[in-house]
Amino acid sequence: MTDELKPVPCGCGGEAWTDYIIGEPSEGVGWFVCCKNCEIQLPSEYDTEAEAITAWNRAMGSTEKSSTVERTAKVWQDDWNVWLCGHCQSEVGYKDTYCPTCGARLEWE
Repeated sequence: MTDELKPVPCGCGGEAWTDYIIGEPSEGVGWFVCCKNCEIQLPSEYDTEAEAITAWNRAMGSTEKSSTVERTAKVWQDDWNVWLCGHCQSEVGYKDTYCPTCGARLEWE
């Protein structure tokens, strides 16, 4: 695990851990972070462990500084008036600060 950067605990209070997965391209290939308690996890789409941890920490609401550049994504509305992250196209809550799926900082304007 990256020495300088550790995953913060999950919102449920569970301990988070990192791992690497190799699978079918449609399933995602790369680093991910998962909660040992509730088993929620980010998609395994990160090239490095540090990127996965940073996304996890942002999704969990951590404001800790990291060594990686913050990813941002514009929010857009689909044809059914659902708000979507411009990076991963996952549904986001109105006025969320970060995407709960990919951890990108959401730009609402």
